[in-house]
Amino acid sequence: MQSSFQLGLELTNIFPLGEIVRNISNPLYTKLLSLARDLRKSGSDLLVEEDLAAIFGRALINRDLEQNFRKHVLQDSRVVPFHNGCNLVLDASAGPTISRALQPGDRYYLSTVIQLSFLCWGHSRASIAAGLVECMQKRSEMNVEGASTDPTFEGISGTLEACSSQTSSFAWSNLIHQVEGKMMQSYSGYKHVNDYISLAPSTLLASMDYLCIAQRWDERRMEISGPKGFLTIVVWAHYILDLSVVVKGVPGGDVVFARPDSRSRQVTIIWGFEGSDPEVCLLDSNNTIVLRTTSGDIELRELDACERLPLFGYGSVLLRREFDTSGESPVVEESVQQVVSMALIIATKLIRFKGPSHTISQFDGRQTWRIFDAASIMFSGLPIKRNSIDSYLKYVRAELGEMPALLGLPMPPALRGFLEKSNPGGNNILPVQFRLMRLSVLLVVLASVSNIKDCAELPILSDFSCLEGVGFTSAVQRNKGPIACGPSDLFFMFCQMLVGLHFITEEVSKDYQSFMVSDFGWTVYLPSFGDHDPASTVPECLFVRKGVPTNPKTRERKYRVCDAVSMGHKDSFMPCRQITDRGSTYTPRCLSQVIQRTEYYGSRKDSFRLEIAFEVHEQIEPEGDVRKFELHNSYFQFHSCLWNTVLTPPCEHEVVAGKTGNSDTSLGPNICAGTGLDWEDEEESSPEVPERICVLLVRGDRRSRWLAVENAAKSDVRFTMLRTAECCDRCAVDFAAKRPGKWLVIL
Repeated sequence: MQSSFQLGLELTNIFPLGEIVRNISNPLYTKLLSLARDLRKSGSDLLVEEDLAAIFGRALINRDLEQNFRKHVLQDSRVVPFHNGCNLVLDASAGPTISRALQPGDRYYLSTVIQLSFLCWGHSRASIAAGLVECMQKRSEMNVEGASTDPTFEGISGTLEACSSQTSSFAWSNLIHQVEGKMMQSYSGYKHVNDYISLAPSTLLASMDYLCIAQRWDERRMEISGPKGFLTIVVWAHYILDLSVVVKGVPGGDVVFARPDSRSRQVTIIWGFEGSDPEVCLLDSNNTIVLRTTSGDIELRELDACERLPLFGYGSVLLRREFDTSGESPVVEESVQQVVSMALIIATKLIRFKGPSHTISQFDGRQTWRIFDAASIMFSGLPIKRNSIDSYLKYVRAELGEMPALLGLPMPPALRGFLEKSNPGGNNILPVQFRLMRLSVLLVVLASVSNIKDCAELPILSDFSCLEGVGFTSAVQRNKGPIACGPSDLFFMFCQMLVGLHFITEEVSKDYQSFMVSDFGWTVYLPSFGDHDPASTVPECLFVRKGVPTNPKTRERKYRVCDAVSMGHKDSFMPCRQITDRGSTYTPRCLSQVIQRTEYYGSRKDSFRLEIAFEVHEQIEPEGDVRKFELHNSYFQFHSCLWNTVLTPPCEHEVVAGKTGNSDTSLGPNICAGTGLDWEDEEESSPEVPERICVLLVRGDRRSRWLAVENAAKSDVRFTMLRTAECCDRCAVDFAAKRPGKWLVIL
């Protein structure tokens, strides 16, 4: 910038000192402290919000947008408990940041929240936080009146996270679509790129002051060279701040965003500028440069685009962008059929697994209705022709086999013809194929969401390339035959799309073992969460709901809930391995009863930590004594163990839930029965349990069955089979007996 004195003078002329009235300066000191505590519990900070409001709170918000914003962020105020015994709730109501901003007459904080919400919608929060820190430091160095002297990345990042989680009901993407629709009317060659979303750091620095000056002073206007970040600038300046904007030099003519009665152009974007870095100028009425901001004024080189789109119509938007069309098109329609077909192929290829040599072909994703349910939301507005999909799959499987690699699939004729015509060399066919394949992987991930029809407003990243190299993405593209899907793959891939590129890196490096993750006001959690029977749990399913995990007593909010580290035994008495039944018959029963189950939550800096205490009374036979002990576990561990467990198929016999079987239930040769909570250290040639199959006696106690699943998974010798409610005790053992290897059968 040319002159820090000049910038200070510009701002002082428009905002005389003392004119800004801050409602936070309430004489009641206790009220101030209460607000500060509430903000900190939500992840924000009072001083950080004040520092940001000193910049963004000066701007006046478009009245229509303000009313629409209020309506959307207040439309859901539900506070829903998870399950009995859980100390957390899912809170979808307005948090303290937005509650303060929506107070009647308080446009100062509301202006701040609206602008920050928008910036976080299109950029990585970490990137925006880093940019704001450096911009605020620069303003402090320039001695701008009221500039913060000590912004921190952690403080600003926490405030942005709280802001975006409390305002995600307002879909900023609708305004982006309006801008692009108008651009396409004037410029037929327009094509969406991420550079149009991401601001240059120098543009962010300039916009923090220049937009306010242009809004308050008719003799000042802002000019930006180059299209980088123009979508963000147009929405920010015109739709949010009600400034008139013109994009000059666009092929086909200038594009104006202004009210009909507006005569002046307060913000100008020079489309044809060919320089590498945009230059931002503040001009006077004579077009004389008053202030100039360039890339040399700030050290940060880039802000990462991280645009979000609602799930409803997500794929429709991306395909229309891909093929540069806003209406119906055979190419777009064929692309939808291709993506859905590939998703159905993926679903038949995925298998759960345990170890390098043992696979379990038991994956719920094979239920095609899940794929079509997710596709109907993802491709809303586009036809999904099931007959065409069925015909295509029949042809592919006849030519390439039941489980082909996606990369070798034939491309529909209209799609291939379009790509060959648009690029005679054919260089763009493979990149488009990869993007469609990644979109099909995303469709499979979304199909794993049990309540996908309730997730139309879910905001996820528009750049689904973040799935590349994650989970089974690469394998399904290149490999034929079954593909192993790990216990965390679907969960991590969904979280990557919800949270951002850094999710898996942080999860692995910090060993979080998260079973519940929240961002942008939505929460996803593993199916093991809750107090239900393991056999009624579909391990391939995820649950997604609106709201943020909250402690209702303290009102503290966290964006991760993780397994606690203190697993294992908590008493001097521990479970033992006891074989009680050998011979031709046995009595199905429960020897290890869970008397009490208690969830304990602890708060950490970035998460809630949970462990579940199980008080167990284990019967010792034939003496009749009872061994009492306590085991601690948690949900991520339960999920991982259930993933490697085979569920019994239904049998033809009548099953009475919760009742023990008859004493003459067949046991058979090479089969025994006993207690089920201590199988970790069994050796291959164990003289204690030489039988090939051991039945774990935990029948009728769902909590004890979870403990048996977790403990059985620790065995390096035996595989695990879990009896379902549709299978009788005898058939459960028979199913295991028909398989090779040693087995633990959980009744």
